[in-house]
Amino acid sequence: MRSRLFIGIITLALAAPTVATAQIINGDFTDTTGAPWTFMSESLDGSVNYSAMEAVVTGGDDGVSSDVYDSIQQSFIAPASTMVTIEFDWSYFSLDTPGYDAAFWDVIDNATGLSVIGGPVFLADTSPASGAVSQDFSGSGDFTVRLGSWSDDAIFDPGVSTFDNVVLIGGALTSFVRGDLNDDGSIDISDAVFGLGALFIPGSPLSTCADASDTNDDSSYDVSDIVFLLAALFVPGATPIPEPVSCGDDPTADALTCDTHTSCP
Repeated sequence: MRSRLFIGIITLALAAPTVATAQIINGDFTDTTGAPWTFMSESLDGSVNYSAMEAVVTGGDDGVSSDVYDSIQQSFIAPASTMVTIEFDWSYFSLDTPGYDAAFWDVIDNATGLSVIGGPVFLADTSPASGAVSQDFSGSGDFTVRLGSWSDDAIFDPGVSTFDNVVLIGGALTSFVRGDLNDDGSIDISDAVFGLGALFIPGSPLSTCADASDTNDDSSYDVSDIVFLLAALFVPGATPIPEPVSCGDDPTADALTCDTHTSCP
């Protein structure tokens, strides 16, 4: 039997961060198809039902699979090095013996496939149970949040986990000016020189705001950004630098960071 830590209510670093600009996806299950959530089943007979703004995940009891999970999951981008708060309510029911089925949740780094919260985090294996989770984590990248039912034995009386009021809240973003690579408050040839040095000359200063260096807003920073910047500055009719060209947040969901940009308050 798997050794677990069961927590009825998780409350870590309660905060009220500013909602970011379209970077974080929220889900309340009003769409009975579950979109944008998807169902993942490792057992042969797990299921999910979306109704009344709830998602009900039933684990497997096929008698074949073991130590598996059935879950709903959704990927999201955590922009920059800001805080992201994950909140949801949950309840759990099963007629099985405690220790064999459980409600759980996890957050997976899609780049590594590893949990970033030390999960899976088991919420309860004793029925009935309910609670709420509010947990912050920091970092940037592409993540997947999973909510579901875990089964050690996959036989008899599956665990049934219900989730609602699910929300992912982004922390306050760092304002920046796209194209101001050297953070001197203007966009000119010196930014191209700074960018070339950062890319190709060892020991050159590096930008503390990759978003500002991503002049063509393609979610990466490379020599194409320098070419784009030079064209925008000197070639008539060239594509202008995308927003924000005055202090603002990145309207594009990506994993680039902006730790500091002192030219913006």
